[in-house]
Amino acid sequence: MALIDMENGVVRVRIVYDGLPQSGKTTTLRVLEHRLAIARVVPDLEDIGINWLEYQGGMYDQLPIACQILSSPAPQWQQRREFMLSQADAIVIVLDTRPAALALGLEHIRQLQVFLSHLPPPAPLFLIQANFQDSPLALNTQQLRALFVDSTTKIVETAIPEGAGVRETFVMAVRLAVERLNALKQHFKLLQGKDDLDTPENWLQQLHQQQLEPIPNLLSSLFDNTPPLETELEITDPNVIHADLSEITLPSAETPLKWLFPAVSTKILLQSLPTLVPTLQPDDSWLASNEQWLLLSKPDWHYLSEKKAILALQQQTRWHTKALFRLPDNRSLVLSNNEQGWHLWQLTRRSAPICISNESVEEFIKQLLITTNNIYRTLQKLHTLIPLSQLEITYFDQQGHYCGRLNPLEKNLDAADVINKTFDICVPLLKSAPFSEQDLLETLEKLELYNPQFAHLFANIFV
Repeated sequence: MALIDMENGVVRVRIVYDGLPQSGKTTTLRVLEHRLAIARVVPDLEDIGINWLEYQGGMYDQLPIACQILSSPAPQWQQRREFMLSQADAIVIVLDTRPAALALGLEHIRQLQVFLSHLPPPAPLFLIQANFQDSPLALNTQQLRALFVDSTTKIVETAIPEGAGVRETFVMAVRLAVERLNALKQHFKLLQGKDDLDTPENWLQQLHQQQLEPIPNLLSSLFDNTPPLETELEITDPNVIHADLSEITLPSAETPLKWLFPAVSTKILLQSLPTLVPTLQPDDSWLASNEQWLLLSKPDWHYLSEKKAILALQQQTRWHTKALFRLPDNRSLVLSNNEQGWHLWQLTRRSAPICISNESVEEFIKQLLITTNNIYRTLQKLHTLIPLSQLEITYFDQQGHYCGRLNPLEKNLDAADVINKTFDICVPLLKSAPFSEQDLLETLEKLELYNPQFAHLFANIFV
């Protein structure tokens, strides 16, 4: 936190560069060191996962401004990162603006905003460094603004190879730090005295006090450190706003980017998607489909305000991202709006269900056991990321790829462990085989080496 360092006769501020791994934090500081012509008189702290620069420039109340410039550590050092952010006066969020990395980056920003909202006021201010602008796929400032509800978010475009925008980003961060200085001064919180974090050694000591061991499952930890949004969502009674089929407005190419996830690829998809006709399902959900796509909205995915609808979209986004680390190319989340309210949709590409050859009982059992093994491995991976009770699986293919949805806004499915879930999926395949029970049992015993565990489970059906 900023203070007037009486011992050194400076006003000291801290600027922290934060972002996901590979977003460009370390490279940015290297470029900044060159652009500011900083003589590196203090060592890096890279051995504990951060970088460090010092720069003095500008004046505040007739005292020089001394900037500590730091990059936050990797996700496994979450407690160290939170301590650094709590000590910052301005935060630069380094964002990879290429579509493939954007989903996690936007979730990282959202969680940072939640974290800052829990700090005592005045909280540190932040801006976004829109990185990788040298890529033809990168989103520019105008496209990024469409993704944020708060259109006042400060964004500076950068391209690291040329160093474009790096110095400009830093200058804007210093201005934000000065804004916080004024706020602290106005509320009589701008302290004077000795800075306990004025050296790398002091920082090292403090960071070790915050956290000695890294957190396992570092990627999933990104999603485990903020309060769940469920407490913020007051789902409106669907009977209040459930429109007639004739009144339904489906998502279209004109849907705003902030109502789409992932935004750019979904926008392109909607531009080429043919007209779909919705139908009312027995469970009161709406389903619109063609030979390639399924568009689904559940009865309680309807909201009276845009704010609640966007909160629901963000919640679904977080669950999908947590389970998959990205939203796959065949799945999108979309909002639509009509006079009845806002509606959340999941857009999923159709894929072929499991189809096992019936040429012979030996070939059938062989393919069944291999397919079962592939499905089991997929469910094992998913189960390490999210409880299987949150998954609604429509069908698998033989390689273990699945078509399905997450259910964070619905009543949970009955919990099942990985073995039982796999068994439940594959037993109907076995029972639909056009072979006698005796032939199936004998073949299971003969080919059990393909998957001994499930071969025994399947055999018990006929015993």
